[in-house]
Amino acid sequence: IYSGANGALLYTLVGEAHGDFFGYHVRFAPGIAGGGSGSLVVAARLADSSKGSVYVYDLVSDCNGNGIPDDVDIANGEPDCNDNGVPDFCDLHVYGTSADCDINGVPDECQITNDPSLDCDSNGTLDFCEPWDDCNGNSSLDSCDIVNGISNDCNDNGEPDECDIASGTSGDCNQNGVPDECDTATLDCNANGFPDDCDIASGTPDCNANGLPDSCDIASGASPDCDADGVPDECQYWNDPNLDCNGDGILDSCQIAADPSLDCNGNAILDICDIAAGTSLDDNGNGTPDECECFATEYCTASANSSGLPAQIHATGSLDIGTGTFGLLADDCPPGAMGLFYYGTSSVYMPFYNGFRCVGGNIFRLFPASPIGGNGVATHQADFNTTPMGSGAGAVYPGSTWYFQFWFRDHPAGGWEVNLSNGLEVTFCP
Repeated sequence: IYSGANGALLYTLVGEAHGDFFGYHVRFAPGIAGGGSGSLVVAARLADSSKGSVYVYDLVSDCNGNGIPDDVDIANGEPDCNDNGVPDFCDLHVYGTSADCDINGVPDECQITNDPSLDCDSNGTLDFCEPWDDCNGNSSLDSCDIVNGISNDCNDNGEPDECDIASGTSGDCNQNGVPDECDTATLDCNANGFPDDCDIASGTPDCNANGLPDSCDIASGASPDCDADGVPDECQYWNDPNLDCNGDGILDSCQIAADPSLDCNGNAILDICDIAAGTSLDDNGNGTPDECECFATEYCTASANSSGLPAQIHATGSLDIGTGTFGLLADDCPPGAMGLFYYGTSSVYMPFYNGFRCVGGNIFRLFPASPIGGNGVATHQADFNTTPMGSGAGAVYPGSTWYFQFWFRDHPAGGWEVNLSNGLEVTFCP
């Protein structure tokens, strides 16, 4: 009978006579003969004059073959350190169920049980028998350093982090003792394998000094980059406040690109900033630079004429030069008299004949003279194709501003026998 564990010969059983077919049938039966290890039943088919016989053997384990049952050996002091009922010698040399890597005759598991420090990484192998990897030179296996928390192994490669860094296997650009690939204390927002603080230290822009590369601020939406130049907008207007003249946190150039009407004069400056800075006028206070809109505003005060009322001047038609419909009208004038419309480059207010002159600068007369009808109204249709309005110094062009007045004779009034209407400021449509 051989061991199923290692093939070692355990027992030799011999029949009583040759030819009795001893061993024709073999069965194991627990405890038939009262033995502690069970019984082996062996049939001899032709024994006892061919009547056949059955033999029952009480099996007693004797793994070391010394003629003494194993349990007796153990009771007499044969070591069985793991209490498995098998002498240690047999565990090691007969059955091979225990290792003895240091060849001291004691199963390794018993040494570890008695002194766990002999297997610091708890892998079931004596540290003495493992390859001696001690990269940090602290007289402890690297695996034990990691298991016991002496060293970190953030990347799970079986090497203490300090050794990865020392060998160059891992970088530690910020010198915080943590391999760059594991450095969760600092972000790697652009996923380039380097902590953000190292990117920045090496020259990656962080214009707003928030510890994140500008590209990440932009990609995450934390910082707008409306002009797509790779620089957060806040850094641009921090460096040059003129780029956000109204202080609303949006680059003026982006606001204008999104809505060109915010820069009606096309000077790349928001209209509200032009007005605030005084580079554009906004006489009517509507938030649009005067040079960008067309309007006609009466100004100046006229004195009463012989009609008993002061003459008033008005614009007719469209202020869009392209329509060709702009005209002038004066009412409350003395009926039957003659007058002349004229215009100039600036406004004034000064006594003149029986009234007040409201137009100054370069003066341009609009011929022919205009007769005043019986209703006290005089008119003039502008002609932008002829002098003076069509060319020369008096040329009227889109977006320009001019000042108009009506001069007329007034004999019945006496005095200078001449009077004037109030003034009319006209800004033609751009």
